[in-house]
Amino acid sequence: MDYPKSVPGVGLVNGKFIDENTSTGQVGSLIPSAWGSAVTDELLNVISAAGYEPDETKSDQLLVAIKKLLKDGGVEFATKDDAEDGTNTSKSMNPLRVFQAINKIVVKATESVYGIAKIATQPQVTEGADDSTIVTPKKLASFVGDPWALQPIGVPIGLFTDIALDSVPPTNKSYRYISLSADDGYNKGVLTGEIVTGTGPLLEATAVINLPGSPLNGKTVRLINTERRVLRAGLSGTVQSDQSQGFVFASPDGQPLVFHSSGASVPSTGTNAGREAAFRTPDGAVWRTPIVADDGTNGAPRVGTETRSKNIGVTIF
Repeated sequence: MDYPKSVPGVGLVNGKFIDENTSTGQVGSLIPSAWGSAVTDELLNVISAAGYEPDETKSDQLLVAIKKLLKDGGVEFATKDDAEDGTNTSKSMNPLRVFQAINKIVVKATESVYGIAKIATQPQVTEGADDSTIVTPKKLASFVGDPWALQPIGVPIGLFTDIALDSVPPTNKSYRYISLSADDGYNKGVLTGEIVTGTGPLLEATAVINLPGSPLNGKTVRLINTERRVLRAGLSGTVQSDQSQGFVFASPDGQPLVFHSSGASVPSTGTNAGREAAFRTPDGAVWRTPIVADDGTNGAPRVGTETRSKNIGVTIF
């Protein structure tokens, strides 16, 4: 079978048919009836040889016929079971079946068995769950060289982000940190349901972790950067507001401190029983409000809207 090169005036260009092009004056090739019939007969002969009746309405007969002729002629492709079984000597093997056959019999190396070893990918090294692959020095160095990948889940880490803005954990790794701050762009897509209520220092801020696949997915966390909450040992997760230990002013001998006021009497009953009337105004009509005053030794008292110790702020992740 070939192009009709011997037919005069067929109009082949470089040995092949060409379309008519009116803009260039190119005349289109002709397809002689004899050649067209020959091509059709070539195809029909294959279909007929396979035992099928040519059908003008079907477009897959040639493919079906070729497959049947290959099988009838002894050319049959192996199945996966054939490849793994490895006993058939008459069926042909495509690349997939060859791989399946090798994979079936190759012994994989373990700690106690010699065989073919598989090299771990970087995500496998980072995840640390696969015990059947080998870690190369380069991938190990890449993992160990990333300190953020070595931190346990759920550990709060305080960073001086004001002096080292590029020190925050990356967001494009197989792990993901969150900033314990409300309305923080760093948390885009990984926190949901943020709630901030109250005013400082009694401010409450929470959010829900949105990280499918993470053991913390769906857990509610305290946004302690926003709350300005201090971490305290014991009773993990228990939330408490600030307070001062209850106390009274007392004299050196341990008795309630007595404030004297001339001309006033001491209440004998009620919530003010035992207190001197010095807590009232001189005429006894209004109770005085105690104030925090300089003791003359330690300087002016430092007072404000919260109870706190000397501190420095960090951003906790």
